[in-house]
Amino acid sequence: PMKNYKVNCYTGNLKGAGTNGRISILVKGEKGETNEIFLENKNKNLFERGNNDEFGFRSVDLGKIISMKIT
Repeated sequence: PMKNYKVNCYTGNLKGAGTNGRISILVKGEKGETNEIFLENKNKNLFERGNNDEFGFRSVDLGKIISMKIT
């Protein structure tokens, strides 16, 4: 079965924090892992200093989340 997941990304508030780069994640759980998921929102300037950005995605049930790789 498919399941909804939510990821919150907080960008620090130090001078020089933030990026205009393309950010992606890979999520690994006890039952499987995702393919690369790009964190995008064309209507918002993401990963700016001090921001908290929220993203949702659907995937097969991954079980208990073990790790997340951010690139």
